[in-house]
Amino acid sequence: MAAPTDPAPVSHSPLPLAYERETPGFALAAFLLSLAVRVPTLGRQSLWYDEILTANVVASGWSDLVADRLARGHFPTYFLFLKALGLGGASETMLRLPSALFMSLAAAIMTVLALRLGGRIAALSTLILFAFVPALVYYGQEARPYAMLLFFLAIATTALVSIIQQRPGSGRSALVATAGTIGAALAVPAGIVSVLLMHLSLPLAGAFGLPPERRRALRWHVAATWIVIGCAALLLIQGVRTVAHEPGGLMKWQYGFAIRPDIDRFLPSGWEVVPSLVFCALVLAAIMMRWRDPAVRLLAGSAVGTPLVFMVLGVFTATSGRYMLGMLPPAIVLAGIGAGELLRLTGPGSRALRAALGALAAAAALMLGLQGLDATQSETRFDWRSIGRFLAEHQIRDVEILTNNGVAPVSVGYYLPPGQAIRWRVANPPFEPIETLWPAARASDPAMLLLFFRGGAVPDEVVAGRSVCRFPFGPADLVILTRDPANLPAPLRGCAGD
Repeated sequence: MAAPTDPAPVSHSPLPLAYERETPGFALAAFLLSLAVRVPTLGRQSLWYDEILTANVVASGWSDLVADRLARGHFPTYFLFLKALGLGGASETMLRLPSALFMSLAAAIMTVLALRLGGRIAALSTLILFAFVPALVYYGQEARPYAMLLFFLAIATTALVSIIQQRPGSGRSALVATAGTIGAALAVPAGIVSVLLMHLSLPLAGAFGLPPERRRALRWHVAATWIVIGCAALLLIQGVRTVAHEPGGLMKWQYGFAIRPDIDRFLPSGWEVVPSLVFCALVLAAIMMRWRDPAVRLLAGSAVGTPLVFMVLGVFTATSGRYMLGMLPPAIVLAGIGAGELLRLTGPGSRALRAALGALAAAAALMLGLQGLDATQSETRFDWRSIGRFLAEHQIRDVEILTNNGVAPVSVGYYLPPGQAIRWRVANPPFEPIETLWPAARASDPAMLLLFFRGGAVPDEVVAGRSVCRFPFGPADLVILTRDPANLPAPLRGCAGD
């Protein structure tokens, strides 16, 4: 289907010439700052379980990759992209680098959009927020498709705003918007909700009142997007059915475990409540003060509607905060617009007030920067790398390890060298209580247990008559029980009785 073209340019509100000249500078600054915050610590922490799934599937064959992702209810788009880059078997840093680039590109695109809609203050606010908001720092350092999702949503949002604002070239903008919405939907299934909210916001943005050629461009765009999404979703049906019949169902129980996500290195614990409320107030200010602007209404529909939709979905199945990530870019642009509008209220003659607001904004930027740096230092991922290294260095091989963590076999296995031949027996709460491990622990000598949050709860009858070696790994303990230390690998024989 060919995209429609404009017979003639349509009038629109032009961007001030100074802003046009500044667009490349703002875009480059946003990209470089966002990248500079994320890249230095990309490889500091080991991969977590979902990232290890990424690494394993990217290292597999092309057909195996596609089959695996579809079988698990995921589109293979992001994983095929990593494989095409030759990242099978790559380091943590290289696996995460594409996400840092996608997030930084999204920052550049949304900063330019903020410049067009709200001027320099809005652009500067968007630039800083994209660089340092902890959620965007985190997902810009993760080998998962969420940064790719935000990149495509940024493309789609900017193109749809161009159509709504009646800028020249609605046919070209429709093509770009379609590439963005399809890319977002195929990056991660949760992106379909973000695309849906974007399209549902078009009538709110006055799409029905546009000239005929622009309405045709939007109809073509929406139809093409949902035809592709519908066809692609058919490929997921069998995988979704399979996952739904597993013990955990469709995310009815979130796998994994919680660790302390924020070390509060620079600022007091809980201080984030105040700037979060200020951020929400700025978004609300932009919506109220610029409601007549169709582009603001389009952004507001996505920013406000996305969490509401996921609240409804949460009634039927478990959801996660990362699925709502698509609301952040439009919310950030709105917050920037709100800051610019409030500053304009002071007027050019209120120098003292403007100076005070400037000082407040500088302090807020400093605190946000510290919070973003804190996000790069917080131990948000469990250190599977250290367990794999310990097992290899202490010659623990060709043994069975009992664990109460269902992701441990895959996660530890990723960091083991070939030939370790570790076997696993798993009690996976809440479906299997940890007590199912004790008979096997009594029958094995030596018995090796990797226990999470329950390391001190090995029953006396399991320990009785045996020496105990305990090695802590944060929230996990590797517990080794033996009646004869001579049965242990040589590097561990001295631990008995410690």
